[in-house]
Amino acid sequence: MHRGNKILLEDGDNSILLDFGTNFNEENKYFDKFLRPRQILGIYDHLHLSLIPPLRGLYREDLEIPGIWGDFKEHSLYREIEPLALLISHAHLDHIGYLPYINHKIPIITSLTSKIHHLCRKFQR
Repeated sequence: MHRGNKILLEDGDNSILLDFGTNFNEENKYFDKFLRPRQILGIYDHLHLSLIPPLRGLYREDLEIPGIWGDFKEHSLYREIEPLALLISHAHLDHIGYLPYINHKIPIITSLTSKIHHLCRKFQR
């Protein structure tokens, strides 16, 4: 599966993600600096607008509203997964923009350069 800079590699029950970035062209169709996703609904808006894939087990549980996965059971991309890891190619938003939605139990693997770049940007704010 490939949707923007999000690639899911599967082999039987094993899965690994490569990047989990923002697709700016798609997101800009729905949101701008004044119109944002409804935070009270967690990942609901992003899932329904197909900005992130319906992969149960990937996202933080506190972002899943009750019954959310019932809406996606018939979706062609729906999967229940337990990813072994998320591999980050580099620290640009089109590759890590949706990283805050990922379950904290999933290991994130990246290069030292990308980690330092991400940390430096975090402390510049």
